[in-house]
Amino acid sequence: MLPSEVADLLVLNAALDRYASVGRVSKEQAIAWAAVIDRQAPDLTFVEARGLVVDHYGLEEESLTPFRLVEAYRKARRLLPNQVEADVRVAKALGIVDSSWPKSDPLPEREAVWLAQVRADRASEQLALSGLKQLEPGAVE
Repeated sequence: MLPSEVADLLVLNAALDRYASVGRVSKEQAIAWAAVIDRQAPDLTFVEARGLVVDHYGLEEESLTPFRLVEAYRKARRLLPNQVEADVRVAKALGIVDSSWPKSDPLPEREAVWLAQVRADRASEQLALSGLKQLEPGAVE
């Protein structure tokens, strides 16, 4: 993410944070946040980060820290250790990766994208089935 984008992200963060002031966002804060993001979430885009900031304040009152932003990024990308292990288990069971694939190594991007699509398709099917069950004769409305 570009330093100017990190600065814009901090302004948005400050505007949504009831404890912060937009006028108090400093160059030093932008440099510090940029350093954390560059090191811990190098693939994080401004658009994705902006969504994570908005989602954070839509669900919580506490201030957003760089740690919480990186954690949200990792969760959204399924990079948290428990998510990686679960994805590797499924990928091994489906034969997508070799059984020797380390359980703590994230899947290659192509396989991760495919698995995410399978999950999304399955969720859509379950949602459609739950809607059909409500329409069945004798179903309680």
